[in-house]
Amino acid sequence: MKPIFFIIILFLSTSAYGVAIHYDKYQTDLTTTKHTTPSLNTIYNGVHYYGALFTNPPPKNTLHFLSNDTTYWLGPWCDAGTYATGGNQCTQCGIGHYCPGGIERNSCTYGIIGCPNINHQSDSEMPTGTENIYNRILTMSEVETYLPPTTLDDWEKIYLGLRYDSTKPCDMSPNDPHASEINFILTPGTYLVLHRRYGDATSVSSDAICGIPYIAATAYIIIFDHNVSYRPIAACSKIFNYFDTNNTPFKGYTLRIPDYYHITNENITNINNLCYDLTQMMGSLYATQLGVFKLK
Repeated sequence: MKPIFFIIILFLSTSAYGVAIHYDKYQTDLTTTKHTTPSLNTIYNGVHYYGALFTNPPPKNTLHFLSNDTTYWLGPWCDAGTYATGGNQCTQCGIGHYCPGGIERNSCTYGIIGCPNINHQSDSEMPTGTENIYNRILTMSEVETYLPPTTLDDWEKIYLGLRYDSTKPCDMSPNDPHASEINFILTPGTYLVLHRRYGDATSVSSDAICGIPYIAATAYIIIFDHNVSYRPIAACSKIFNYFDTNNTPFKGYTLRIPDYYHITNENITNINNLCYDLTQMMGSLYATQLGVFKLK
């Protein structure tokens, strides 16, 4: 592919970092080092400057260029530990993630335990003494130790379902390929796993998330350190989040959350306003719900 060359004079000016290109009310810093091919190229006061060009889905407030039917967007070249998020913004990488520079941002293999700070530059090794903490529900003590308080806005929805499926035979195994049309591959990272069951939870006085009578509800944090298959099933008495931690795609579940869909009732997270945010997202909490979110 041919490089893109531009000569831009009117919109260039000096900045705290050297030279910046201005558009609308935004600006993007240019550097004397070429970080991407192709790149935006210009000369200012006899010095050659470059702007990094990216092709992944662009964030808001970015300048776009078209070359050979490929659309590029202009962004700053962000230092390791940060990543480009539009305009001239380099955002801190965030807990549970690492950023080697530019626009790249990845989940840490050991999630919030391996990367508890906000500006990790590379994936982490497994911290000493945490060998048995992965691929299972974290205790409240572990959550409070490793995960700072968040809100649901800090989590990306992978799946959140409302529908109870009455078409499935009650004797069908959850391992049957036809037991659920919904199957996901979860990559390493930190996850929120939710369940709510309304109607027959008469042994539960009020649910652990919202305090609504006659609902059993659970909310847990779990860290997967490898790819895991996920299958939600809401049929008959099989109202669970099922995980196959050994195979992708799903063959047979090795982890079922919660233990008992109509009795287990606990919120082992430190996520603020979880009830309110779920209500806004779902519209109604009086229904069967299963869900998985990943830390953004």
